[in-house]
Amino acid sequence: DPRSARDAGCLLIWGANPHASAPHAHKHWIPEFQARGKVIVIDPVAHPTAKLADLHLRPRPGSDAALAFALTHAAMAQGHLDEAFLARSVLGWEELLPAVEAATPAWGEAETGVPAAEIEEAAALYGPGPSLMWLGQGLQRQPLGGNVFRAAAMLCAATGNIGKPGAGLLFLNGGA
Repeated sequence: DPRSARDAGCLLIWGANPHASAPHAHKHWIPEFQARGKVIVIDPVAHPTAKLADLHLRPRPGSDAALAFALTHAAMAQGHLDEAFLARSVLGWEELLPAVEAATPAWGEAETGVPAAEIEEAAALYGPGPSLMWLGQGLQRQPLGGNVFRAAAMLCAATGNIGKPGAGLLFLNGGA
């Protein structure tokens, strides 16, 4: 892959609106990132940060975990799984794999309202990395919010977008 850490693959902002919650990031960090990579926003609301995104996925409220599984399925189907990272660093992947295999983009569309083509496009942008996922409080402030965070983190782990330059998982209130 010819991309370097300076040429980041993707910034995925999920359940956050930095325009309102982190204006310094909205004004400076996001545009600087877009000069070298793509920005995906996942949020049902078309807020100012979403309007800046290269791709805005709008899942039905409460369907974020299903979307995470569908994104992971699409990344896997596109060949973006990091098998070495999974074998070395992830406990329980084998138990999750049947659920990921069942979570096709078509299933994801039915569960979330996000078109299957957008799920596949997001996986293609995020999967190869290096990609950073920014998780906002919008994800945890719903029933089973902890499970939503775990499902989103699964996408990071499955694609190996953890522990390398330009990749990782960021929670609005600190590192994850």
